[in-house]
Amino acid sequence: MSEVAIADPPTLEVVGLGKKLTSDLAQSRRHGVHDIWDELRLATRPRGDRLRPSEFWALRDVSFSVSPGEALGVIGFNGAGKSTLLRTLHGITRPDAGSITIQGPHVAMLNLGAPFSKLLSGRENILTAAAVHGIKGKDVESLVAAVADFSGLGPLLDAPMATYSTGMGLRIGYGITANLPASLLLVDEVIAVGDLGFQRKCLAHIRGHLDRGGSVVLVSHDLWMIQALCNRCLVLVDGRIEVEGTANHAISAYLRRARRSQVHTPRSHVTADGPDEAPAPVATIEVTSCAGPDGADPRNGDDLVVQLAANAVGSSIAATWRIDVLTANQQVCLASARPPDHLATVEIGPGPTSITCVMPDLPLLPGTFYLRAHLHDPVSGLEIGNPAPAVPFEVASRHTRLDVLAQIPGAGALSSIHATWFQPGDPPTGADASPPDLGLDQPERA
Repeated sequence: MSEVAIADPPTLEVVGLGKKLTSDLAQSRRHGVHDIWDELRLATRPRGDRLRPSEFWALRDVSFSVSPGEALGVIGFNGAGKSTLLRTLHGITRPDAGSITIQGPHVAMLNLGAPFSKLLSGRENILTAAAVHGIKGKDVESLVAAVADFSGLGPLLDAPMATYSTGMGLRIGYGITANLPASLLLVDEVIAVGDLGFQRKCLAHIRGHLDRGGSVVLVSHDLWMIQALCNRCLVLVDGRIEVEGTANHAISAYLRRARRSQVHTPRSHVTADGPDEAPAPVATIEVTSCAGPDGADPRNGDDLVVQLAANAVGSSIAATWRIDVLTANQQVCLASARPPDHLATVEIGPGPTSITCVMPDLPLLPGTFYLRAHLHDPVSGLEIGNPAPAVPFEVASRHTRLDVLAQIPGAGALSSIHATWFQPGDPPTGADASPPDLGLDQPERA
């Protein structure tokens, strides 16, 4: 009889978690006094679903688990309960319902600069943190050396923290927590607020933690970071889990909800005398549709057919056009898809002018992306009018190995490219060989 492998227990398991908060400060204080008095009398009684005056459920029936080596992202609009979830997981506040089980020690990266004294130096604050966490002897020296190396502050480590910038304080705070023993990291937005060097060090640390079998719960509004680091993702809405799935699936659902609630406000033109109405653009262009060859959502490697509609205001004009592909958080992913001849113009009349663009072998992995169209003056190169709002589109899965890699933390995959490889001994190719004319420039990568 073959042996059955027993899977490792989850690092974090949350079952039916609920947390009540109070919207009124005076009521909150009164509730707190009553709760403390009940505890002193050992008379704490579960209140179930009953809400006291001004109370509301900040978290309700939240259940999930995180396995060793797994990163779970948590996204949602402000007030959805994300930070309350992390504070409850960390034990800063106690749950009113449900249970939280954590295997091994955990570290929370919530507000890294808050515990520090501005009157002490960075080194002295590290020593204070070591004492708080019970670190003694040679381990204290090792912690100071590790934080000094991570922060890269050099001699400024002995300067008062009152002289530090916000980013320098974050480096000290992250360096301390990163060197504490932990099987679970609870991370809340701290990566996104640092500079590029700090972000890279934090990402490298988190990926190393995951490679060693650690677990991560990451709350962030940076959707690219969620996509790059997390295997799975939750979307919180009003304290409840609305969506749970792969990072791409959760981000797509989150963006669809954002689009339903979005109100587009036209730009205003500001003059020396104050705000004024925006001048009418000479022409407009917008994306009317984007789909695969069969009209459905495109898949990786399909041709993407984009239909554009341009209108001139008044008389006809000549203009050049281009489209950009944007990531889920509206950063440029593929830039400047435009006609083969960059100076070629299209005649745009007062009536609708239809333009079709085909992007062959779409190099985007499954997820949500945006398209934005632009018109330019062929002489000055300046943009004509205001660009229309970006239009979202979904890239569907082909169920290939690339799709699987897109869900692995550390891959951070958004796109793939097809390349031709030549090895020693291969027959040489013609120097004057040129790629076939596809009727569209290859997009420039940002």
